[in-house]
Amino acid sequence: MENEPPSYNDIANTPITGTLLGEIFWRVSDLIIDETAAGTERFLRELSPMSMIGIYKEVDIILNQVYKLSATMATAQIMDATSLSPGVDLQSTLGFSAILMGATNSEYADDHERDHKVGPGLGAKAGVALSLGNHLDVHAQYKRYWIHALSGAKSDQFVGLLNAGVGAWFSSQLKFTLEAVLYERYGRYRDYENTKSFNTGLRFFITWRI
Repeated sequence: MENEPPSYNDIANTPITGTLLGEIFWRVSDLIIDETAAGTERFLRELSPMSMIGIYKEVDIILNQVYKLSATMATAQIMDATSLSPGVDLQSTLGFSAILMGATNSEYADDHERDHKVGPGLGAKAGVALSLGNHLDVHAQYKRYWIHALSGAKSDQFVGLLNAGVGAWFSSQLKFTLEAVLYERYGRYRDYENTKSFNTGLRFFITWRI
């Protein structure tokens, strides 16, 4: 049974994002996609330009034995797709986020507290992906988070997450991807010493296209 008081996430994140953002984003998308439209009007509504700007709800959750990070965000993002030459395509993204509720590790949690800090904040991201036909693709993305902790030890948490990798198609269905991950966090505390952490890792993926 749950024997702890509700967290900020329980009180604010679930009802606010579910009720408020869900309705807002549905209405925004409904302005673009109209299932009752036909002919030229529908074509112009759903025509996808090379550059697209969107506002949407985004959720990042990373849980492992080394670090924890989660963020529920309202994100504005611009995405651009460019054909550099036949079979060579470049896609780039740039986005800015309002973090409605985020959480990171806590070095100063006692036995009666959760091992993470929760609070709102801001975020930003930039990424590129290069596709070389149906054979090879290279990608890199950097995300930055600022979380103002309201629970536990009062602090500001600054988190950076870099993912960079290369993928190779060995057939029309089978793909192998190797990705490097860099995680760094700086905690600026009100009542404790500031902290720094830095971690790296490698991930390997196998993709089978159905």
